[in-house]
Amino acid sequence: MSELTLIERAKAILDILDAYTQDVKIFPRLIVPSGIDREAMKQFAHRAIVRTVYSHIEAMAYLMKQVSLAPELSPEDLFSSAELALLREDEYFLDGNGKAQRRSARISTLNNLRFSFDTFARATKITSRLPVHEHGWQFIKEGNDIRDRITHPKQPSDLFISDEQLGRVLDGHTWFINNLVPCLVEAFHSILPKP
Repeated sequence: MSELTLIERAKAILDILDAYTQDVKIFPRLIVPSGIDREAMKQFAHRAIVRTVYSHIEAMAYLMKQVSLAPELSPEDLFSSAELALLREDEYFLDGNGKAQRRSARISTLNNLRFSFDTFARATKITSRLPVHEHGWQFIKEGNDIRDRITHPKQPSDLFISDEQLGRVLDGHTWFINNLVPCLVEAFHSILPKP
């Protein structure tokens, strides 16, 4: 994505935001085909929704970091070398021969989300921040635990998602969108050229 312009990066955020938002809206409306166990289908849909929500959140965090790295925003002047490496999702290490190597950084979803909002706000010079003191942040954290549990199950019961748990995941997603969209509007109004 490093070769994309600021406008192309902004458009990518909006296009992916729209696609994932539609996915989350469509899944609960799927019709169960005849001959399929309704509870099995419900659990399948619950797991798919949770994975979709967190794919959406992670995609938005990545794309916000890509905007922060846009050359038009002079990221080298705004961020430390450590922050630049994390914005690029890079990690450095020495191999067995003492040679410096690069690999993809492993950043926890929650820390990455906070970092991406902070660096995006700094790069675009906006006041919006991710309000982690609000109750919606707790839903994001709970949903992240559920996502981790269903993607790395230790026992069959780890794959079960109750209606109440799914409701909290969806409430967290709504909270995320309700904080993301005003941030994007403020940022794009600030950084994109006026027609």
